[in-house]
Amino acid sequence: MKQYIAKTTLLLIFLLLSSCVLWQKKQLYPNRPIAKDKSIVFLQTNSSKPPNFKSIEKVDTRKNTTVWKVKLTSEEKIPKSLTVLNKRQIPFSYYDTTYNARLQKGYRSLEDLRTGYKTNVLNGIYLQALAKQFPQLVHYRVIGKSRQGRKIHAIKIGYTNQKHKVAYLFNGAHHGSELISTEHCYDMIYDLLKNKANNQKIFANLDLWFVPLVNPDGTHNFWFQSVLMGRKNGLLHKEVKDPLSQGVDLNRNYPFHWHSKTPKASSSEKSSAYYRGDKPASEPETQAMIRLAKEHHFLSSISYHSLGTCILFPYTIDNLKNPKPDYVQTLSQKLTASAISLRIKFRKYSSIKKIYSVDGTDQDYLYHEFGTNALLVESSHETPPYDLAKKVTKNFRPGWKRFLDEYFMGYRIEFQLVDSKG
Repeated sequence: MKQYIAKTTLLLIFLLLSSCVLWQKKQLYPNRPIAKDKSIVFLQTNSSKPPNFKSIEKVDTRKNTTVWKVKLTSEEKIPKSLTVLNKRQIPFSYYDTTYNARLQKGYRSLEDLRTGYKTNVLNGIYLQALAKQFPQLVHYRVIGKSRQGRKIHAIKIGYTNQKHKVAYLFNGAHHGSELISTEHCYDMIYDLLKNKANNQKIFANLDLWFVPLVNPDGTHNFWFQSVLMGRKNGLLHKEVKDPLSQGVDLNRNYPFHWHSKTPKASSSEKSSAYYRGDKPASEPETQAMIRLAKEHHFLSSISYHSLGTCILFPYTIDNLKNPKPDYVQTLSQKLTASAISLRIKFRKYSSIKKIYSVDGTDQDYLYHEFGTNALLVESSHETPPYDLAKKVTKNFRPGWKRFLDEYFMGYRIEFQLVDSKG
């Protein structure tokens, strides 16, 4: 009888574990950005009466026309009599119809941080509200302005009554169209403040700087001009006629091996998606980030991007030798062992030196100039529906928590350098 019970127990455990594995597999998702969902189309009509579709929503009213968002079923087709908007004409605000309500609501609680993607306006509202709600812990600051004059918002999380604190940097949206990169920053802010009582050791020892949206112009263009815009900033070139091709790739603009002359690492063509600018650190957004780095000499940093499902360690630029032993590579591997990816094709995050040739990146600049343990996180998804974005960022939490734990768990020699003025 005992032997039968033991076998039955083992069988039940096996079935339970198997069901857990199956359940886990069901939680993985392909990369399907909202703006690339072919079942979503936008129609323009001369009437305020909606066309006959099962899922239809009014998203804009112009002078004499109405724009409708339609989610087509497999049986539905668009009649030739209706006007379908070209991709170039569609801003992301058409996809995210919750934005105006969220903007009107403003900030009421921490839960508002995880209700939808953010423009720079909403970003500013939230960060300033957090500083008011947690005055001893959160400190708001404008670190600069964009090419078109928009504020670059930042906060520091950490108590100010301790001396000799170490600074960390977390940023998103160097490429303004990569909205999930901003959400990774906000998930950190949300979790740290939501569990404030459990993070006192972090707040007492570290100053955590967040710049969730480095490229306000690009994000604005993506939200309100076209989903084909946003990677670059708002610099306008007279010789570039196509508005979708304007701007500078900010993560090719940093003054370390800028224009390394490696093919495809960056471009001198102003219309290129990888245009590096006419000189190193030519852009005010880059300059703002450099000023912040010079002020704080960050010990460690993460720059969030999408969608490679990997963590890059410096040097990512070709033909540069990494030191041995390579501590930052080891740190990257610790994060990949902790972070959880929900991407079907790339189930686990990987630690790599580069995906493709680059130069003039913030990561390599920080590593070379200040010795910053600078990592670049490529999220697993690219602007998915927001419910999935929340899951993606939440599942990366073990990665950034391991990143912060390294300060307390890792071996280190700690000292302070003081100039002649003390």
